[in-house]
Amino acid sequence: MLLSIIAFAFIVQCTAQTFNTIWADQFQTALNTAVSTNNIKGASIAVYSPGQGLWTGVSGNSSLGVPITADMRFGIASNTKLFIATTILKLQEQGVLSLNDHVDQWLPSFQHIDSSATIRQLLAHQTGFFDYINDGHIWSDSIWADTSRFWTPQEILATIGAPHFAPGRGCQYSNTNYLLAAMIIESATGNSWVQNLHSAIFDPLSMDSTFVGAFEAPNGPVAHMWDATWGEFASPVTSLFSTGTAAGGLLSTAGEMVQWYSALFSGAIIADSSLKEILNFQPIQCANEGGFNYGLGLMESYYSDPTIDYAYCHSGSMLGYQSIMWYDVRTKTAFCFLTNGGWTNYNALVNPLLAVFHDQYPTLPNDAGITSVASPMGNGCIASETPSVTLKNYGSNLLNTVTINYKIDGGLPAVYNWVGALGTGSQVAVNLPVIIATSGSHTFTCYTSAPNAGIEGYTFNDTTKSDFIVNTSAAVIAPLTENFEGDVFPPAGWSLNSTSYLYQWGQTSIAPFNGKYSAAIGNAGYFGAYYDLDMPMISITGVTNPALDFEYAYAYYPGYYDSLNVLISSDCGVSWNSQFYKGGSTLQTANPTSNYFWPTATQWKHETISLAAYTGEVMIRFRKICGWSNNLFIDAVHIGQSTGIDKTIALNEPGMSIYPNPFSTATTIAFSEEQKNTTIKITDLLGKEIQTIHFTGTELLIEKGEMQAGMYFVHTIDEQKNRLCKKIILQ
Repeated sequence: MLLSIIAFAFIVQCTAQTFNTIWADQFQTALNTAVSTNNIKGASIAVYSPGQGLWTGVSGNSSLGVPITADMRFGIASNTKLFIATTILKLQEQGVLSLNDHVDQWLPSFQHIDSSATIRQLLAHQTGFFDYINDGHIWSDSIWADTSRFWTPQEILATIGAPHFAPGRGCQYSNTNYLLAAMIIESATGNSWVQNLHSAIFDPLSMDSTFVGAFEAPNGPVAHMWDATWGEFASPVTSLFSTGTAAGGLLSTAGEMVQWYSALFSGAIIADSSLKEILNFQPIQCANEGGFNYGLGLMESYYSDPTIDYAYCHSGSMLGYQSIMWYDVRTKTAFCFLTNGGWTNYNALVNPLLAVFHDQYPTLPNDAGITSVASPMGNGCIASETPSVTLKNYGSNLLNTVTINYKIDGGLPAVYNWVGALGTGSQVAVNLPVIIATSGSHTFTCYTSAPNAGIEGYTFNDTTKSDFIVNTSAAVIAPLTENFEGDVFPPAGWSLNSTSYLYQWGQTSIAPFNGKYSAAIGNAGYFGAYYDLDMPMISITGVTNPALDFEYAYAYYPGYYDSLNVLISSDCGVSWNSQFYKGGSTLQTANPTSNYFWPTATQWKHETISLAAYTGEVMIRFRKICGWSNNLFIDAVHIGQSTGIDKTIALNEPGMSIYPNPFSTATTIAFSEEQKNTTIKITDLLGKEIQTIHFTGTELLIEKGEMQAGMYFVHTIDEQKNRLCKKIILQ
């Protein structure tokens, strides 16, 4: 009932509001140009923006002599996936299933499908499964042999090949994942996935212009599909949409798609906890999807500046149709662009329209906002600080006065009355009165109100926040170990020194060093930009031979080189000294690759940095410098007494091999004849001795015993005092 009320309210609100006519004309002109210059058949667009309402536009033809109309349904292809992910999250809320369930809990075994994969890994494209569309030939060959054929899921799965990697060891877009997800929906509920979409989304939102091709009869006019190779077809073609199925089989109108996005991201469909799961984007890029960070059925992107125009998005392509969905997080504007013109360049189609949205957004007379916070930000040691922010005039009137409100955490806001003369589009740095913060982590919030003593034009551009840490209490006492296994990132006391929503250090479950997670950052961002991950202030007083130990993994993309700089400050961030600086081939732990990099267990490298030159309290910073190259991972960060294990690690040394590695119950250490009469010592990451064995043979079985999951080192010393060290992983 609640969703039906929301759908009705959406319609009433759109009807009551008047979309800016100049803005609408600009959209229509850009749409006509996109259709004509890209030689596509036709297109439909919808924009919904709070305060403006809904606008729809069309251009071109459905078929010869039949123009596109706003009520025509188009294939939305992979934009189907968010509907599937949302339905599964609704079922999790109802206790029917869990994202952590394994495939074999709901489905029988299939060839080339690792049934240990979880539902979460299906939705996040972390299974490695063969993509029956992009890796195979089902769309380009088989569907045209008989366009009336209805393909079953079992028939589709019979076409797939071997997986690209084991579940959880990478991220690669695969339509097979969502075919399996829909089969799980049916197994868990006893109803078809199509029925579940109706009960969870279509019916409550009154989406009566959306239907599933080949599974349902059309519920209104459908734009003909057109392809340069295959020509023009009345849609939907049974063979095409039955193979599209839950990975890309829906048809809808642009108007209903913006309604769908607006309802979902306003929290009207699923619980906040479920929406958070959808928006849990990996900090590293996913292959075969343009290098975007992927969540569950959704990606994140930006138009020109990730600090301002951060967006949730997804695209879709199939023979005859393309779709682009875009949700601007700041303005809460939903944008949908649908074509029936076959394959073409997404950027050429959508960028002119996004330019109208971002660059021509209607101005109001009095409208001000805070665009950035220079301070407070990051780690510091002084309780008092002078906030420095940037004020911008977004309005059409000259800005003479504005109230700037600012606060720490949930406290009462302080008020600063700014007076000046700021022209339209201009900005100025403003220093605010001193603030006092207690020791610990804080959020600083700053926003405008009452520009020119009037009503604020738009509220979405008023506010900016920053996170900062005050270190006035005692520092963390070494030793300190961080494996990034907590529920919150960055961990307590750590900080990110970047205002960007995108391309930050983050927590990833993909290919961790040990445990479930590691810290990582992707390859995108501004070329040459710094992305800092700062450790809390740590006291190394009393530590003999102090050192920083950590694991890292990196392979560069040929011709592009990222760098990692580890810096230390002994004066609370006033000055920083580089302790480790490597990039490209000097940073790599694996061979260069033209694919996105996810490390195997043997592609992590241990690094030890001596801190013997320092004493007292120090701060340490991991700085990634963007070179548009590849994913970078760090894990198992430790500050304490040096173990020196980086001096002996030689993963490819002859004379000793370990298999299997990683292992779960037992592993075998094999030696050459020259390595007989060897003393073996197994230590943990911190150098603590687990066991020592004197061995005279050539093979030794090591059982798990009381060892916990993690990384260990096998050290050997033979009779000639030769030393070897190899890393082993207990899963």
